[in-house]
Order: sequence, then C-alpha cells, then structure tokens
Amino acid sequence: MKRLRINKRLGLTLLLAVLCVVAFLAVWWYQLRQTVKESLQRPELVQVTGGSATVTALPLATTDATLLALQAGDQAALRGNWQQAKTLYQEVAINNNSLLSLRKLAEAQLQLNDGEGLNATLQTLSERGARREDIDRLRLSLLLRTGQVQQVETELQQLEASPQKTYLQALLAIINENQTEATTYLKEVEAGWDPLLRTRAKVLMGAYDDYAQFEREDTAHLQTVLARALAEVQECPLAVQLAAKASTSLPTYRDAWFMQGYCHVTTGEHEQAITALEKAYTLDRQKPEIQYFLARSYQAVERFDDAVVYFQRAKANGFQ
Repeated sequence: MKRLRINKRLGLTLLLAVLCVVAFLAVWWYQLRQTVKESLQRPELVQVTGGSATVTALPLATTDATLLALQAGDQAALRGNWQQAKTLYQEVAINNNSLLSLRKLAEAQLQLNDGEGLNATLQTLSERGARREDIDRLRLSLLLRTGQVQQVETELQQLEASPQKTYLQALLAIINENQTEATTYLKEVEAGWDPLLRTRAKVLMGAYDDYAQFEREDTAHLQTVLARALAEVQECPLAVQLAAKASTSLPTYRDAWFMQGYCHVTTGEHEQAITALEKAYTLDRQKPEIQYFLARSYQAVERFDDAVVYFQRAKANGFQ
C-alpha cells in the first residue's frame, strides 16, 4: 500500500509538471504571435542595420509564413538578386499590406529602376501613414538615378531639413565630385536620427578615409573607391557613373570595370554586366569575384555552358 501511495504522488507531481509546461508554452506562443503582429504593423520596432547591405532584420524564431517570406527576400537582396527580392516582397505586400513589406518592396523597386511600380508603392505608403521624408527620399532617389539631376536639386530646395534631404544632397555632391561638400553632408547625416542613413553615411565616409591613406592623388582611384562604397549602400546606378569615368580615363583599371559589372548584375542589366566583366577578366584572369559575377550574368542570359565554366573557375580560385 505504501508503494502505491508513492506512485500516486509521483503521478500527480508529473501531471502537474506537464500542465505547467503546457501552460508556459501556450503563453509563450501567444506572446510570440503578438510580437510578430506588432512588428509587422510597426517596422520601427525591428529595423536595424547590419554589414554593408542595410536591410530590416526580422525575428528568426518563428514559422510565420509572412516573416519567412520577408526573410527570404532579405537574403535575395543581400545576394544582389533584387528581382527575386522584389517578387517575394510583392507577394507579402499583396497579402499583408503592412508598412514593413511595402517599404521593402519600394527599396527593391528602386534598385531595379521600376519607376511605375515604385510610384504605386509610394502612393500606398503615403495612404498608410509612412513618413513624408522617407517617401521623398525614395522618389527623388529614382529621379537621381535616371539622370534628372536638375529636378532633384530644385525639389530639394523646397524640402524641410531632414537626414533624408541631407543624404540626397551628399549623393549629389559625390556624383558631382564636390568632395568637400559631400563629406560635410555625410557628417551631418552621421549625426542625424535616421539609423539606416547613419550607417550608409558611415560607409561612404569610410571611402574618403581609405582614399586619404593613399600615397598620391589619383582621380580614377577615388572614383572607384567611392563607386565601391556606393554599391555597398545600394546606390549602384550612381556607382556605375563614377566607375565609368574611372575606366574611361584609365582603361586598364580592373576594379573600375569590375564595379560596373557588379552593379549591372545587381540591377538586372546582364548584357552590360557581361561587357564590363569580360573587360575586367582580360585584365585579371585569376580574381574569383570577376569569374563568379560573370558566371551569373551568363546564366541570366542562358549561356549555360559559359556559366558553368566560370562558376568552376571561381570555385577553384577560392570564391566564397
């Protein structure tokens, strides 16, 4: 009888323990779902920056289909595959219509110079209550990328002071090669309140700092260093402008050709990418990054045999 009573006590204890675990898991799951819901409605709660490519980080410990789709889009963006990122963000935006998904979609459309799509997304963002400064930055960035510099300058004069306005002024100064003005604006952005633009300004200032360590003045080198920094902060169309100037003045400058090719890959302009990367390859047949992005461009235009060859060469040369 004593043994039976002990077993009953153990059974009751185990049952209570199981019930406590179940209750804990239920509460945890409810809180997780609420956090997910809130983060989708308030992107500022989860926006951070990481590395050279600035994307919005999302909670990882979830099976929520919406967040997983956004994470997949972020991964595609970090690989420079903006077309895939756009498709993923668009699917989420159609089903969810949150500020977070719409902002990500707008950034992808900007990278692809999709003016019609971007304008439609910006209209939706405005209706959903997005910041006017962010909408103006995206809209004017598209104009700047498509060469409408005078219009951008005119409209900037009419905007109130903000980190977004100052960042655009810095970009204008960079492509106009007014280095003193550019660094002044970048320092202002670094001291501003927008975390995304602070990170981008820091990367661009880093390019000027790196060039300052160079032993002699070299315009082509500065143009290429700035082009690389612009590419890192997802301003590839502007990077191409500077890199093209560098390769024109110094046709044997491998990195200037590579930066043009890389940027054309990320914006989906694969024929232009092949032209630039083939030129870079003739100048350096061992650099695995050239081989890898050349392979991606061949793949995109369905030159699959060439793509396989250059993927293999990139791997053999240690491309990670």
